[in-house]
Amino acid sequence: MWRISGRSSADISRRHVGKSINLDDGFVLESTIRAKASGRSLVQKIEYDVTFGRIAIDNPNLSYAFIQEALLVKDDLEGGELTPYVRKMKRSLGS
Repeated sequence: MWRISGRSSADISRRHVGKSINLDDGFVLESTIRAKASGRSLVQKIEYDVTFGRIAIDNPNLSYAFIQEALLVKDDLEGGELTPYVRKMKRSLGS
């Protein structure tokens, strides 16, 4: 078993409290490999997977691709990488 300690963004914004949990060795190894492949830390990867799973459970009608795209957009929005859409021409009502 591994003990993973980390501070999630939610923890940091609340009380700067770190949490520790025990995880299976195989799970940690697989998550570490997937974290490196996705450019995330182990804690970030586990947080991402949990968020993805919660969305999938709460919304069984959503596809994998839709959830993945929604989380990418959320990350871009939080990182300030999106710009608001501004219409360049007035929309004609009645056409």
